[in-house]
Amino acid sequence: MKHIDLWKTKLKAAKSVHRIRERELNAARRAHASITLTIDGLEKRIENYMAKAKRKLEDARRIESLRDARARATE
Repeated sequence: MKHIDLWKTKLKAAKSVHRIRERELNAARRAHASITLTIDGLEKRIENYMAKAKRKLEDARRIESLRDARARATE
């Protein structure tokens, strides 16, 4: 086999491997984008939940302090 034939065969094999690697890369990019969206969404949900819990706690403390003030005022 002459060198040119060997090089052409290697080139064909390399192009085949290149197509496979590109597909794998694209799949990895899609998976990365998807999991990034999932993480962002979950972080936002947790943040909203914690903010709501904090507001409820603050409201409960405020109501309790108003009750205490009213109780002292009626004594």
